[in-house]
Amino acid sequence: MSLEDFLRKATLFQYYSGFARQSRYRGGKTPCEILPADHPAVRPEVLLLPPVLLEAEVRRHPLGGPMYSGSTRSDRIQLDGSSVLP
Repeated sequence: MSLEDFLRKATLFQYYSGFARQSRYRGGKTPCEILPADHPAVRPEVLLLPPVLLEAEVRRHPLGGPMYSGSTRSDRIQLDGSSVLP
């Protein structure tokens, strides 16, 4: 599967999860229906945010910065298990 195909599928799943998937625990409501009641200040468009490739973000901030403020070495592990630190 190509990265483009993966992101397309991840986006479709995210849209399904936010707008169509009903929660039995929440009376059959979708997250889009629940959001205004639980968090009225949050706009529903937040459910349209695209997936983020965390590994790309880690590479942009490999030695610290906004993502790792106050983090420890164990926080700086990539998905494949390798350390981001030299």
